[in-house]
Amino acid sequence: MLNLESTTNSETTPRNPPNQKAALFQNPDKLADGFERTLSEAVHECLKDIFGGPARDAIYAFMEREYSVARSNLPKHLDELFTVFHQNFGAQAKYIIGRAFAKKLYAKLDFEFSPIPKFEFVDYLTIIKQKMAAEAASPP
Repeated sequence: MLNLESTTNSETTPRNPPNQKAALFQNPDKLADGFERTLSEAVHECLKDIFGGPARDAIYAFMEREYSVARSNLPKHLDELFTVFHQNFGAQAKYIIGRAFAKKLYAKLDFEFSPIPKFEFVDYLTIIKQKMAAEAASPP
């Protein structure tokens, strides 16, 4: 069952200790791999938070069976995942679930999250990448 209450909270996410974000910047050559791993963790945790563990696993099985997308490749195929959400939960799912994914990812990267109306997950990803590029370019 979709838990709308926890995903529509307009409060900002509390900032976490700078653990994963700092690790991403330690080796710029591995930045993309580190970001993808962090994104994958955020999606995995958020799917469990919203749907529960067994339903999350069923989503993974469905994605592999219907779209040939393994769990490990899901961060590269989020458009297909959001298509499934849209087909099964309606047009608002891309905003509600996308906001929940973004909130979780922002927290993992120690960025302050502020929800923006009508933003999809890809829009939040653009902002995250801009923030990360700015931080990578600034001296420590």
